[in-house]
Amino acid sequence: MLWLWPLCLIGAMALLGHFLGPFGVLLGGIGTIGVLVLYVGSGFVRRPVQLSICAGACALLTVVYFAYVNEFPSNRTAPESPKITMADGRELSLAELRGGDARGAVLTGNRLNGLDLSRAELEGITAPGVPMKGAILDGAHLAGADLHGGDLQDVRLHRADLRGANLTGTNLSRADLTDACLRGANLTGATLDGADFRGAGVTDAAVSPAARSAARNWPASDLPC
Repeated sequence: MLWLWPLCLIGAMALLGHFLGPFGVLLGGIGTIGVLVLYVGSGFVRRPVQLSICAGACALLTVVYFAYVNEFPSNRTAPESPKITMADGRELSLAELRGGDARGAVLTGNRLNGLDLSRAELEGITAPGVPMKGAILDGAHLAGADLHGGDLQDVRLHRADLRGANLTGTNLSRADLTDACLRGANLTGATLDGADFRGAGVTDAAVSPAARSAARNWPASDLPC
């Protein structure tokens, strides 16, 4: 019956390799060899040695399994950092955006949904209608930015500087604007349903009473910022 074991080994390696790739081949090989030693080696190897070999095979199988689950080692390449294309054709990385290379730039046509732009230097950018849904802009510098008509639902703007920003017609539903500075910002026609303005500075901000009522924690008095 020994002639069947090579077929079992090849079959197990091929089957697991089909579903799990190289790790599956290794799993099938180690597992089949462990069983072979335990079953066939009974007449040649002492019982304690058999058990030691099987324990080692099980340990190796466990290590390989967790390595596969955690993708290590992995031949997958890291995802590329998204690039933002400016109106003049230049492409900027997120690091360059955070570093101030986009100050005053025209970013029309980009999608910034879900990007982490915390503390980014984006003063005076022109980005009308640019979707930023779920983006993280905590501490970002957006003074004088033109963001009118954009989808900023669920955006995080905690401690962001939005002085004089054009936010007309933007959708800021459920946005986090806690401790943000919106002095002189234009929120005419903006949707503020569920947006949190706790601690925000809103001196001279243009906003309708209806939008203010739809927001959460709109400051009862002007706070300095």
